[in-house]
Amino acid sequence: MTVNKLSDHESFLLAMLPGNQGYYDCPKDINGKRLGKLVGYAGTYDTPEGPKHYLGERYWNFPRGAERDPLVMSEYVQTVVAQLRDRTFREQYGEIDCAFGLPQGGLIPAYEIARYYGCNYSCADKEILELKTANSREKSRLVLGRHTIEPGWKVGIVDDLGNNFSNTDKAIQLVEERGGIVTMIIYMINRSPQGLTVWEYQGRKILVTQAVLIPTPEYRQDDPYVAADVAAGNVVWKPKDNWDSLLQAA
Repeated sequence: MTVNKLSDHESFLLAMLPGNQGYYDCPKDINGKRLGKLVGYAGTYDTPEGPKHYLGERYWNFPRGAERDPLVMSEYVQTVVAQLRDRTFREQYGEIDCAFGLPQGGLIPAYEIARYYGCNYSCADKEILELKTANSREKSRLVLGRHTIEPGWKVGIVDDLGNNFSNTDKAIQLVEERGGIVTMIIYMINRSPQGLTVWEYQGRKILVTQAVLIPTPEYRQDDPYVAADVAAGNVVWKPKDNWDSLLQAA
């Protein structure tokens, strides 16, 4: 399991989310025994019985935790902007000309970053290719709609949560097809299991920065670390819709 010690400020930022049902971390006793429930994640893996969802001990609903409260969002954004303005940071990586938001979670953070940092704002739209069904997730692609990217712009791609970076390469390609240069990937919370701080794209390294870095492992349902809880039904599979159940002790 990847271990990352949070700074005092990162802990402060996370502490702002639970009151708006924006963050859950499974409580444990002093010996590490779980006192609460596990949560299901959207990601799946293949099994002979069909796809199954990963699960873990932490859950975020950043739109509920931060978007609905501008003061909370401001704390996250200003933390990132302070990093962007840091002299050593700028000398090493250069400034960005545009904060480019990914739908939907990255739109408000990108706009606020552009406002506080003093750069341009742009964003991607999501074009639906196939609607969600009872047995499949919605299929879509990133496109440029109302907004544009100017040739030569140094671009920071912005999203609320970084996990498996599933849209990262698509977003970089979209920006760079229009002549922009992606120099940075910016998350409000980077929860990637490996704690990635650099993303490799076509042989070059792109910096990943965030307000909070908190590596969060995802487990298969048969993983020994979680299998007993799965067998006992100690999992809330749709935590966003069942917050009260999530807070009940195991």
